[in-house]
Amino acid sequence: MQATVAAEHIAWRVNQKGLVRMYLPEFRCVMDQGGGKGLYIYSQYMSEGDGLKIELGEEPYKSKIKFEQIFMEKKGDIGELHHQMIK
Repeated sequence: MQATVAAEHIAWRVNQKGLVRMYLPEFRCVMDQGGGKGLYIYSQYMSEGDGLKIELGEEPYKSKIKFEQIFMEKKGDIGELHHQMIK
């Protein structure tokens, strides 16, 4: 997302036209906690937003395992898949 916004901004500066999307940094992380449990954290802390979600249990773990399987199958070429995972 950062690279897309940066490229749009450069194109706008060069061409003096076009659209530059706003970028609000957010943090998403899914960790394997062992024993079939995972921890999901979502935060808008870096963009001074107030969004925060923390989830512990089986669902974050399943999501992490599924993501890893797809990542390996596609040899890292996941495109926008990371946006479709846990929200």
